[in-house]
Amino acid sequence: MIALAPQRRTDVSLTPPSPSERGRARVDPQPASNGPSPFPASNEALDLRRSLHRDYAELIISRASALPPQERALLESVYDEGLTVARLAGLRNECPRALRRKMRRLIARVLCPKYAFVVRHRDTWPTTRKRVAKAVVVEGRSMRSAANALGLSFHTVRKEMQLIDALFETRVHA
Repeated sequence: MIALAPQRRTDVSLTPPSPSERGRARVDPQPASNGPSPFPASNEALDLRRSLHRDYAELIISRASALPPQERALLESVYDEGLTVARLAGLRNECPRALRRKMRRLIARVLCPKYAFVVRHRDTWPTTRKRVAKAVVVEGRSMRSAANALGLSFHTVRKEMQLIDALFETRVHA
């Protein structure tokens, strides 16, 4: 009988795993296939100027008209003038990561269906509801911050937001 030498596997590390690595699956940093990934690359998902069509950029710019001037200027400089977020952060002396995070929050707020609903219907609402909707939905403030800024009680802001949510839900399901 001939004894065969065991073959070495090249994809497995020959060093024993450290205590923190025990029990964890190892992931090969190089994908097995060169085909496209089923998941979007993080840069593409974060930089919407490159992954969205021009229609989405125009939608973002048109909805930005209801935002406060500073936030509107951020979106317009990226989606209308074509500045990169890194370049804009350099001009504003801000950290690019913080500005990207701010941009993601702004874009999520502007593309939210409730935002579009509030912008479309707020002119027909009573003054208090209009002010609350602008502070919470359009400006993105918390209910407590909106209550303090508007000089209203938290209870009033919460009740108005409940009414706005109910109006939104009836329009969505109608």
